[in-house]
Amino acid sequence: MKRLIYPQYTTPDGFKFETVPKPVLGAPNEVLVKIYAASINPIDVKRARGSLKFLFNNPMPSPIGFDFSGVVEEVGKDVTEFSYGDRVFATMTEEYRGTFQEFCVIPAEMLSKIPENMSFEDAAALSLAGQTALDALDMVIADKEEGAEWFKGKTVFIVAGLSSTGSTAAMLAKNVYGAEKVIITASSKKVPLVAEYLGEGVVDQVIDYKTEDPTKVIAPKSIDLVLATQDFGFQYLHLMKPGGEIVSLVAIPDVPLFLRPDSPFPSYFGPVVRLYSKIVEYRASRYQTTFHGAMSYSTKEKQDRLAKYAAEGKIHAVIAKVCNFSDQDAVLDMFTLVNAETGYTGKMVARIGQPFNVSVPRGFFYA
Repeated sequence: MKRLIYPQYTTPDGFKFETVPKPVLGAPNEVLVKIYAASINPIDVKRARGSLKFLFNNPMPSPIGFDFSGVVEEVGKDVTEFSYGDRVFATMTEEYRGTFQEFCVIPAEMLSKIPENMSFEDAAALSLAGQTALDALDMVIADKEEGAEWFKGKTVFIVAGLSSTGSTAAMLAKNVYGAEKVIITASSKKVPLVAEYLGEGVVDQVIDYKTEDPTKVIAPKSIDLVLATQDFGFQYLHLMKPGGEIVSLVAIPDVPLFLRPDSPFPSYFGPVVRLYSKIVEYRASRYQTTFHGAMSYSTKEKQDRLAKYAAEGKIHAVIAKVCNFSDQDAVLDMFTLVNAETGYTGKMVARIGQPFNVSVPRGFFYA
């Protein structure tokens, strides 16, 4: 089969296509999937250029990709939930990483079925970004007796609301969790497209960050939740209502993983993270605000939730561009765009093994 790899730490111009043997089942709980679509996540290019090598061991050559969708080709003898021909999607764990290729093997307990109303492109684009959005919103209500009811009557501000995670978070906040008001930032060119991308009534206010400063446009003490997708969000502290919450996707969370004796991270990492967490928590507490650093873990339970919400029409993937895996230059161009971290909306998706009579994602550009 064909697959995309990076032979050493590099930017996308150093990625290589190679031919390797088709994978085979190695355990009774595994499933062989013919991949129909794979999407790019920012972590893919960050890992490839070595930005995260202090966190992850990266044997070379390294396969690329976590998100995929496809069709079941073969199942292990212990697999009962899936069978040949099922449409499935998932986010890979580190052990099974590699989705920009024609086939993959994955444990059945990591797979979810694709709803009938969802394309392969949508499914491949939704999983990791969607789970990150779910984790960010769930983090806010984890210790609240009212659970998701906390969002009722609340105002949510999402920075970069047309990013892959931001767009899913906006739809979840309004359509699933029931937030009263959703505010997002977007660039001048994208402001008129918000309703088209996210659906009518999802976003109540769009701030053009190219011409307006959200910290001055939004009234002080009017926000219940800030989802900071690209920064720490401290500049928004004066906007928070007492009892408000800030969730940052950039900040490193204070989680037990960093402090365990068997932690894969350097020994100094846990104490440094703990000290840093105490400092940012204190800073937020001066505004009667709780600060969270978000870390997302892929699970079947969250994938199944995303599939349910998609089947109900409450969320969908926002896709910037689709290309064919056979067009190697187009694939590398998409990775280059993601590596540049600007100039696109939503997710980049490669069609891999699917027939060409399946539908193109609604309204988006096809290269």
